[in-house]
Amino acid sequence: MNTRICKPFVLSVLICLLLLTSFLAASMTVAENANSQVDRWNKDVNLTNAQKTAVQTLATSFAQKCDSINLLKTLPFDQREDLKATAHNAYLLSVENLLTSTQKQRLAAKKSERANTLNEKTAQKATQQSTQQSNQ
Repeated sequence: MNTRICKPFVLSVLICLLLLTSFLAASMTVAENANSQVDRWNKDVNLTNAQKTAVQTLATSFAQKCDSINLLKTLPFDQREDLKATAHNAYLLSVENLLTSTQKQRLAAKKSERANTLNEKTAQKATQQSTQQSNQ
């Protein structure tokens, strides 16, 4: 077989496979992201099965909204980011509306814990930077 003919054919087949793989990976990402969201909410507040299903639906919808917003290339970047922030806030509110009062208390405690951890890490980083600057 002539290798001059085979190389372009093989290359075009590989490109098609690469495009197909990336398309499938992108569509799996929404489902994986939704599963990740369910796992995180469940870890934080111990969701019921019905709540898990509802969070999965909300997370999938939110991801699809973000994908749609990203396709609005005629809008300035900042405006697209504002739209995604609005969609995210609506998603969070919808999930929080599913929670019981006990779960909401757990969520508030987790948020406070995360804020404290972030503050500690920020302080440590500032201390490290100041130490590095004084050593130079």
